Amino acid sequence: MEVHFEMLPADLAAFQRYWGRHQTLREAFFSRAAVLGVLIALQFFFVPVVLHWYMDGLELGRACLWLWGGQLVFWVAVFLVVKVNTNTYKTRFKGSNKEIRMAIDPERLHYFTPRITQSLLWKAIEKIGVTKNYAFFFIQPNAAFVLPCRAFADREAFQTFVDTARRFYDGAKAFRDEPYEETA
Repeated sequence: MEVHFEMLPADLAAFQRYWGRHQTLREAFFSRAAVLGVLIALQFFFVPVVLHWYMDGLELGRACLWLWGGQLVFWVAVFLVVKVNTNTYKTRFKGSNKEIRMAIDPERLHYFTPRITQSLLWKAIEKIGVTKNYAFFFIQPNAAFVLPCRAFADREAFQTFVDTARRFYDGAKAFRDEPYEETA
């Protein structure tokens, strides 16, 4: 089964809403929180060090400069971490949202854009999420292929595609959980 469509900003917003509502997906994606945690820990280390320097004779002006400079570096780093993570799609895949093609077969999920061709075994798919207007094929806890319902002639065709994909996914998941049957 194969479908062609164009990715719209509303499709990405739908994915972000879906991802934001599912706690287990958010908890699995910790890289931004880990980076911010390290930055905050460094900040708590930096301030006492500068204050210790001041107590050991560093001029008040220089101590303030060090503190203000550390604060500036900290907030710029926080801004960059948040901004880079939120704009990844825009910068990396700009212009690749035209002519998207998704195909499924019993072995794999295929995803084609003008810049990217990916073919994943069903056991590599982490989850299939479905809403009224979208299907999300998660390849990581924070990344999914978005399939809009509008890519199909009607809702029945969309539901048939999703049901078939789920059947393939469930079959691969069952095999992944228990790959071999014992024979007597």
